[in-house]
Amino acid sequence: MEDLLLENWEKLGQVALMTIASFVILFLFIRISGKRTLAKFNAFDFVVTVALGSTLAYMILAMVPLAEGVMVLFLIIALQYLFAKLPVHPIRWNI
Repeated sequence: MEDLLLENWEKLGQVALMTIASFVILFLFIRISGKRTLAKFNAFDFVVTVALGSTLAYMILAMVPLAEGVMVLFLIIALQYLFAKLPVHPIRWNI
C-alpha cells in the first residue's frame, strides 16, 4: 500500500527536478518562438500544443532523458514556426 503513495524519496526529488527543468525549457522555447505558439489558435496549433504537452509529461516523469525531450520540444516548435512561415498557395493542376 505504501508504494501507491510514494515509491521512494529519490524518485520524488527526480520528478520535482525534471518538472522544474522541463517547464523552464518549454517556457523559454515558447517565449523565443513568439506569440504565434499560443495566441492565434487554429487546428494545427492545437495539435502542436497537445504534442508539446505530451512531450513535457514524458520529460517530467523521466520516461525520456532531458536532452532528448529538449530536442523534441525544439523540433516541434521549429517545425511549427517553419510551416507557419511557408506561403499558402492553392495547387493548380494544368490537366
